[in-house]
Amino acid sequence: MYGINPYHVKDQVYRIVTILATIAYFVPVMIVVFKKLWKDMYFLYLGIYWLVGAMANTVTNIPGISSRSLELVTVLYNMIDIPFILWILWYTSFSSSLAKMLRYIILGYIIIEIILVLTLGVNYDAIKYIIGAGVLVVLITLIWEITIYLQRIEHSNREKAMLFIYAALLFEYGSYTIVYIFDYFIVPADVVDKLLIYYISTLIAIVIASFGFLLKKTKKSLALQ
Repeated sequence: MYGINPYHVKDQVYRIVTILATIAYFVPVMIVVFKKLWKDMYFLYLGIYWLVGAMANTVTNIPGISSRSLELVTVLYNMIDIPFILWILWYTSFSSSLAKMLRYIILGYIIIEIILVLTLGVNYDAIKYIIGAGVLVVLITLIWEITIYLQRIEHSNREKAMLFIYAALLFEYGSYTIVYIFDYFIVPADVVDKLLIYYISTLIAIVIASFGFLLKKTKKSLALQ
């Protein structure tokens, strides 16, 4: 009798998780559309943020994609990802002092990215360290925002919805630190393990964020209360 091949099982799980995570990327923007939340720019921008992730991951999972094409898409997506989420956090920050700092951090970050790419080219090595610094800034910003939120006694419906999304982003970027270390500093024996962590954490984060999107009420529904 033949036993179950653990590698075959893991590959099957990986394929299923990849499909589910890629589909999940579209959920926030779909909620924005169906709930008509686009008038609140914070939720619209976050829907677009995950939509960009959906498109990037769809492209990288095209069968037969060349390693160079995969590298280009991954590098460009990572270059956009950090400034975009920092810009959203700046736009909706509870703290004026934090917002002021983020404005300069985002500008400096983009300038450094451009210099690195012009100097080293569009490749993994060019963004190796700047991405790590960016993830750290995102995590510090999210913790800062959540701390400010928890210090408040009363919270509006919008703020409660935002807390779910902040928590989701904190989990997502916290998990990404593990993937980042494996991606740029440690070559894992099995790449599937690294990607499973990435897609499972993404899936969990989007589920948490979706609760926030669903919790957000429109002005019309608030008026009916």
